[in-house]
Amino acid sequence: MAAGAPQGHARYDNFKPLIGCPPGKKLSEVGSPPNRKPGEDGGKWLCTPLEPEGPECVVYSLGSASNYYFEEDVLRTTNCKVWTYDCTVDGRSSNPERHFFHKKCVGPNTFDGMFSNYISWDGIVKSNNHTHVYILKADVEGFEWGFLSSWRADTPGLPYMLAVEFHLDRLSTGPGPLQPNPGADVSRFDQMWMRQTISQVELALFFQHLASLGYAPISREDNPWGTCCAEYVFLRVESHRRTHARPPVRRRR
Repeated sequence: MAAGAPQGHARYDNFKPLIGCPPGKKLSEVGSPPNRKPGEDGGKWLCTPLEPEGPECVVYSLGSASNYYFEEDVLRTTNCKVWTYDCTVDGRSSNPERHFFHKKCVGPNTFDGMFSNYISWDGIVKSNNHTHVYILKADVEGFEWGFLSSWRADTPGLPYMLAVEFHLDRLSTGPGPLQPNPGADVSRFDQMWMRQTISQVELALFFQHLASLGYAPISREDNPWGTCCAEYVFLRVESHRRTHARPPVRRRR
């Protein structure tokens, strides 16, 4: 790392929240465990009350680790339906009519054969026949970079609210107390999860990519258990077409 370069959570300091919630809404924690334990994820800071527009409310939760507090809170406070994706656990449905678990993990592409348990965003929304998504919550241990980088202006079902935890470091090199058991071969975790170290330039380009799709950050929460990670929430305030619209050219007659 270059001398004087930001370290730890300071690497996120150039990417502060830019806007607040829409009028009549406020940031509130959704899905916080009732008795949160050290190292356990908290809830997600979203603009509440959750009042989706349209005939159907769709919420996606990517990465659960068998923690369904977020899903259950959404089910309790809204009429939304929730889809959970996680290939690392044998999950369950907490409500057979409104909550659906799929034992799959996410990536930039959908694969066949030995990697058939990975599915892309296009694959998710198309398999469920969804065109509008209200909330996407993602904690996918470094897979967020490739997964979200695959989004384009014409990607179907881009969510209105995006809550994602960013992971900047490999487990074997990342600073902070969040480490596997002493003596563990952490390099195999990097290989298994495809964890990579994200530079400041790459992080800036990634935020620019989200901005080009109309996303603005409304919240940042640093992970207290590891300086690699921070939870961000974004609102899609502008569609890509409007964001990149050019003013009309008036011609002289």
